[in-house]
Amino acid sequence: KEYDKVLADLTEANDIDPSSYEVIYRKANAEYMLEDYENAKRDYQRLLGMNNRSVEALIGLSRIAVIEKNLGQANEYADNAVAIAPSEAEVYIRRASIRKMMGNNTGAVDDLILALSTGKSNTKALQELVDMSNNDYNAVITGLSNAIRQAPKVGMYYYIRGIIASAHFNYVTALADFKKIIHENLYNYALSINYFI
Repeated sequence: KEYDKVLADLTEANDIDPSSYEVIYRKANAEYMLEDYENAKRDYQRLLGMNNRSVEALIGLSRIAVIEKNLGQANEYADNAVAIAPSEAEVYIRRASIRKMMGNNTGAVDDLILALSTGKSNTKALQELVDMSNNDYNAVITGLSNAIRQAPKVGMYYYIRGIIASAHFNYVTALADFKKIIHENLYNYALSINYFI
């Protein structure tokens, strides 16, 4: 995490090959970590010029827009990134992190649930959801309850809500969710139980 040294190397690499997408992307990220937002923004915009469907550039620009307190622009960049890759869990996780930066925990929870619903095994989204419950339990439980109302036969949502509820000593809620899974045979999810043990 010696970003100043990283940036020096990447700047030199960029001088050698100014058209390298990977170098520009890593350079923009190093600038962002060093809070050199002006240069990071310039480099993310360069990426977008090289590839107008660059999810990485849009997410980077969205984060900088939040820092600049331009929340409308931040939302637009993040939404455009999701529109480019709507079946990828990672894009929802990234948008969730931006929404958390904005203080929109409800939106962040919705995105993490969308990441889980892509059908791909995604322990990262699950871990983010569990971590969020430690800071904003109500937002997480409300988001999961909304997901259950929209998809009442998806056992994964009951299971996650039950695990999170029990971790916060809400055993009545947890027991009701686990009984629902058992009584309605809602075993249609691919989560590793070992993840929680």
